[in-house]
Amino acid sequence: MLQGKKISYLALFTAFCVVGRLTFHVIPNVQPMTALFLILVFQESFKESLLVATLSLLITNLYLGMGPWIIPQFLAYGGILTFAYFLKKARAPFWLQVFYSFLAGFIYGFIVSFFMQFIFGIKAFWPYYFQGLPYDFLHALGNFGFYLILAPIFKRLKKRFSY
Repeated sequence: MLQGKKISYLALFTAFCVVGRLTFHVIPNVQPMTALFLILVFQESFKESLLVATLSLLITNLYLGMGPWIIPQFLAYGGILTFAYFLKKARAPFWLQVFYSFLAGFIYGFIVSFFMQFIFGIKAFWPYYFQGLPYDFLHALGNFGFYLILAPIFKRLKKRFSY
């Protein structure tokens, strides 16, 4: 059972994800959502990060357009957050968390591209995937920067909520 402070904290995370994605949507693939999901895995739990990811994706896709791509997005974030959970269990140092946030941009792009080929009937996967690499690189750079900036801020917020 979630306590009131915990629900408020998760609602705050969801709101930051939604506002962040909507604010930065004009810059292709640069948004704080992935970094915030990873921060939540490392500072809280896997289950809570999946909850925030699900709510954030649903809400932002209502604003930006709902389509079949939401399924690969869920799968990509599920994979990224699962691996982050194992890094947390291995007590990954902060520098490794930041590096993984960078790598997550490429992992996300690969998983989404892989499943989109089936949804849209794309016959040649590798050319399709390689065309998206510049966007994956922007996603990776955004994750890196947002994680470096936001992880310490949310660590202080967690102490302040002290649930």
